[in-house]
Amino acid sequence: MEVAAAFLLVIIIIAAVIVGGGIYAIIAWLRRRQLDPEGDMVEGSSDASDSQRRPEHLAVDTDQKSRFAGTR
Repeated sequence: MEVAAAFLLVIIIIAAVIVGGGIYAIIAWLRRRQLDPEGDMVEGSSDASDSQRRPEHLAVDTDQKSRFAGTR
């Protein structure tokens, strides 16, 4: 009886590892697509013009010199 329970436990662990690995692979693939600089467009846009690209991030020395998108 213990051998059958151990065998079922091993099967369940293997199945959980396979499902977890698949979920991790899908999330990593989606994250890579999201962070791709060539394909980083504003969500919901249908045409891919350069005016719709997200603004580049700025490196600043202090917080008081930072500029944000949409401000002067």
